[in-house]
Amino acid sequence: MQRRHLLASALAAPLLPAAAQAPDGFPNRPLQLVVPFPPGGAVDIVGRKMVEKFRDGLGQPVVVVNRPGANGVVAWQSLLTAKPDGHDILAPAGQGLGFIHLMNPRITTPFLSEFAPVASYANYPVVFLVHKDLPVNSLKELAAHALRHPRTLNYGTTGVGSGGHFLFELYKSVAGVPDDGLQPVHYAGIAPELTALVGQQIQAAIMPLTSLAAQQIDAGSIRALAVSAATRSPFRKEIPTVVEQGFPDLVAKDYLTYWVPARTPASTVRRLADATRAAVDDREVRKILEDLYLEAEFLDGAGARRQFEQRAAAYEPLIKRLNIRLQ
Repeated sequence: MQRRHLLASALAAPLLPAAAQAPDGFPNRPLQLVVPFPPGGAVDIVGRKMVEKFRDGLGQPVVVVNRPGANGVVAWQSLLTAKPDGHDILAPAGQGLGFIHLMNPRITTPFLSEFAPVASYANYPVVFLVHKDLPVNSLKELAAHALRHPRTLNYGTTGVGSGGHFLFELYKSVAGVPDDGLQPVHYAGIAPELTALVGQQIQAAIMPLTSLAAQQIDAGSIRALAVSAATRSPFRKEIPTVVEQGFPDLVAKDYLTYWVPARTPASTVRRLADATRAAVDDREVRKILEDLYLEAEFLDGAGARRQFEQRAAAYEPLIKRLNIRLQ
């Protein structure tokens, strides 16, 4: 129902006159926002509201195109032949594309060499979860339990090489948990991972803090141990942070960002960044972000690139140690 309402609003909004066009001619045709996830997810829902605001600022409609697959690589590769003129925008979630080339030998050119950042518009932490019957209430207690009961615990992630996967492995490293103490089980998304945790096919999990996870926390099916942030989530203030529990190295937020092909003119990138900033400041957009447990935060292109580079530098040693290879 919500997506139909967003689409109807987009169709009903009036087009701005051609006078909204910049002197350099951008934009001179409809734009497309390529989302690396199926319809109905958070990035898709937010993206459809964001493009309504883009149209207000740019004077051209923006079409949302869903191209899921391979941790965002399918969408990324689909834009390699796009003209670098700002009419094709990529909307990944998280910083995974920034280091995926370290795991996939078939990717010979890093993402950061082929795309230019426009801006980030929201962030979200991940949350460490356990099944309700696991007798632990903190990250330290989870590590102690894993050490006392080796080869009996599994944790879930949203995929091999995902940010959550690496963050949990980093937790094991700093907490002194051996590899067989908590072994990963990878799922194709939040929904199947959450189902497995509730059904006790896995005993722990790490995933974005979403309203979906919050529903199961409130139902008492699972228990939240910590969020990967320096301050508590404004949406779930009762969940302690990794810093409070003595794990400052686990502070990590994922960002929702927009990118365009490299060599897109700087003036065009600035116009897209301005449109992103205006959308983030819009009351309707902020309401949707809050409903999805996403914190509105604007970062310019330099800030967005910095987040990607920092995450890649932090995870490269883990990638080498775990010898993770994606096909």
